[in-house]
Formats: sequence, structure tokens, C-alpha cells
Amino acid sequence: MENMKQLVLIFLSLFAIVSYANAQYDVSIHFDKSKKSLELYIKNNTNKLFFLRPNPSMVDLKDVGSFIRVIYKDKNDNVLDKSEWLIYEFLHKGEYRAGQYLWGHENKRYGYRIGGKRKGIYKVEVYVQIEARDAKELDKIYRKELREEYLWE
Repeated sequence: MENMKQLVLIFLSLFAIVSYANAQYDVSIHFDKSKKSLELYIKNNTNKLFFLRPNPSMVDLKDVGSFIRVIYKDKNDNVLDKSEWLIYEFLHKGEYRAGQYLWGHENKRYGYRIGGKRKGIYKVEVYVQIEARDAKELDKIYRKELREEYLWE
């Protein structure tokens, strides 16, 4: 019985840590069918400053950092194409650096046009991964993932 109590205590402690990490910031996306665009929203729920990873020197690392992956599929669920980019990659020169930071209680919006001239698209799968490093406690990195699927038309 004592082992069961310890196991429950460990589980509750881990749950509290995960809940705290998830409470640092919220991530959501919106797909606009008519404009063929995605909007990514990140809301900092704290008064802390976060660096959105990767910094430009880490760009070559696969599946690390804050990025969006879009997979274009046909009606039979076959992959037609896919694209991937850093969340701040397409910002204008003046906004690029600011796009790498998430200030205390800031709501940040990133917009993207997708699809281009691809033909036969039935749906898109969108995967967003955000990694944010605490600016004061550099060993603390918070990661969130979000997967959504949208019909193209």
C-alpha cells in the first residue's frame, strides 16, 4: 500500500510540473479557406520573456524549435507535397528579430499564405511546434505541439 501512495504522489507531482509548463503560453491556429492562409497565435500567460527557438544558428537542426509543417493531401489521403518553415521566417526585415521573442503577456500573431499553385488538394494537415526558452532561466525550455486538419475547399 505504501508503494501505491508513493506512485500516486509521483504521478501528481509530474502532472503539476507538466501543467505548469503548459500554462506558460497558449498556441492556436486558424485556417482561412477563401484566402488559403494560416494564422498562428501565441499568447504568453506570464510576465516572463521567452526566446522562440531556434535562433538562426540552429536552423539546420531537424524537428527542433518553433516551426510549422503543412502536408497537402488529395481525396485518397496521398501526400501531394509538404512544406515547412520557421514561424518567423517570412516576417519583414524589421519584424524578423522581434518575431523571435515573446514578451510578458504578449499576444503574437503570425500570418502565412499557403498552397501556391498546387493542384488536386483536398485537405491540409498542419503541425505546429513551439519551443520557448525562458530568458532568465536558460535551461528551461517549454514545448507545445498542435496538429490540425482542414478541408481545402
